[in-house]
Amino acid sequence: MSGKTSRLVVAVLAVIVFALSLRWYYLATAVVSDPVRGDAVEYYNYAWNLLNRHVFSMSPPGSEVVTPDSYRDPGYPLLMAVWMAITNDLDRWYAGVLLTQAALGALVAGMTVLLARLWLPLGWSMAAGILVAIWPHNITISEYLLSETLYGFFAMLAVLAYGWALTKHGLIAAG
Repeated sequence: MSGKTSRLVVAVLAVIVFALSLRWYYLATAVVSDPVRGDAVEYYNYAWNLLNRHVFSMSPPGSEVVTPDSYRDPGYPLLMAVWMAITNDLDRWYAGVLLTQAALGALVAGMTVLLARLWLPLGWSMAAGILVAIWPHNITISEYLLSETLYGFFAMLAVLAYGWALTKHGLIAAG
């Protein structure tokens, strides 16, 4: 690994650890009363039905009739269902989903460094990653059961892959 590459790896890891630390601290200190409300109820119902009834439906868990539907996308309920499969304890399930969201948010900050590095010097790329790491909305969104964190992760991953493809084919010059 060259010195230039090792500095980039260290920078990306530093931003990820910093971003994860901020999010972890926030999750450990913030209190959300009644976290499963609003849209989160539907996501929870989809996840529960996926795991227990093998049907993608927003019907409440106690329903006798479960009608399949496609009102929500399946990605976020699938993430929630994975945590439901890991633990039956509602508190641990909730903590697992939130910590997963915190990790995804931290990875977005690291991917920001990689994306910015395609055309910026390392210092400015780190600044972009740090801004994403400390942006209040990006920290606090980890506390709520919403699909935006997962969507943001995959959107950034797609943009980063596209940037790498453009660089590989010489359509943009890496910084």
